[in-house]
Amino acid sequence: MDDSGSFPVGQWLTDFCNEMIVRGLNKKVRIDCNMRFGRLTLDDYKLMRKAGFQFVLFGVESANQETLDRFCKALKVEDVEKGAKWATEAGLDVHVTFMFGHAWEGPKEIAKSVALARRLLAKGWAKTLQCTLTIPYPGTPLFKELKANDGLTTLDWDEYDMRRAITKTPLVTEDEIKCAIRKVYRGFLQPAALWHLFRRNLFNFAFYYRGLRYLIGHLLDFRSGNA
Repeated sequence: MDDSGSFPVGQWLTDFCNEMIVRGLNKKVRIDCNMRFGRLTLDDYKLMRKAGFQFVLFGVESANQETLDRFCKALKVEDVEKGAKWATEAGLDVHVTFMFGHAWEGPKEIAKSVALARRLLAKGWAKTLQCTLTIPYPGTPLFKELKANDGLTTLDWDEYDMRRAITKTPLVTEDEIKCAIRKVYRGFLQPAALWHLFRRNLFNFAFYYRGLRYLIGHLLDFRSGNA
């Protein structure tokens, strides 16, 4: 697993994939990596799969363009579904991450992110996903901005574990945010999502066990009033 912010793209990626194939390493090595939507074509994803890539993680964070721009994602919302579809069609396992609890987002913006996450699961364009509460870590521009504007609930670093509200959200309550996260995780139980899950992992009972355990754990992590 290459856990850098994003695996290199462009000619570097093409050369790397071709070299893996020429040397026969694609038959011996399975590669996981982080990637950004809007950077690759369907052919790029197909080449990655042929070169031995298996699991690709995408940080979506939000379905709202303002949030993506604030985080300097250089990403358009419309790129998310297209990229997830292409990567899945190429045979890659797509994992997406979302963050909830941005100070400037209200019920309408949160609902858009929930809908996008559940849609990716229902269409089979995300095999797995993860949701967390927004955590503005010290040293980041977001932390400095929120601290300067009294936008943090605490400076106790033990609380910065992605399960508790660190950012003050004047437009929504913490319980409303956690309810949205639970709704996303329950998206795994949509009939369409279950169909894609069973179709890809027909007799992989260990996968089902791990998935159910993680799902229950996440639902408990973000239950209302959890502290």
